[in-house]
Amino acid sequence: MALDRTWFNALVDDDGTNTVGTVWNKAQIDALLDSVDAEFTATIAPPSNFGAVLPSTGGGTPLYVVNIGVQQRLGKVLYIGGRIVLSSKGALGAGSLAVNVPALSNPSEHQGGIAIGFFGGLATPVARLATYIAPGAAAFVITKVPAAGSTVISELQVADITNGFDFIFGGCYLTT
Repeated sequence: MALDRTWFNALVDDDGTNTVGTVWNKAQIDALLDSVDAEFTATIAPPSNFGAVLPSTGGGTPLYVVNIGVQQRLGKVLYIGGRIVLSSKGALGAGSLAVNVPALSNPSEHQGGIAIGFFGGLATPVARLATYIAPGAAAFVITKVPAAGSTVISELQVADITNGFDFIFGGCYLTT
């Protein structure tokens, strides 16, 4: 459904010179408004749940108390949120940690970031956790900024977490 453009349709088209003092070139603006309309009338996909998985580059599987995620598309934007709580690192092999998200996998998609609003259960003191999503990746990588004023950002490792690692994440990702 297009937006109501009664006001716009009442404007007089210009003479095509685009000089100061003439009215807008309605053909060019109409094309721009059509693309804006398309974004506002984008289909809203119903939310879908997924089991948020915390893989390690070293392989293995942790044991979960909670591993929930939800994703929803609104036009070209994918909204993601969830929580992971471990009961044990289980057979999680040494390496860096990421979170798999089913809707991420198109190599032409843009980069994005997911915020970590809460975290606990770390074996290593850190000032904050952050994430990034590389185009085409099916997971977002968790990074850490060490405590005590360091600005060196590195990937969160299995050795950095305890058996009770717990975090909540949320954010959005621009898709194609």
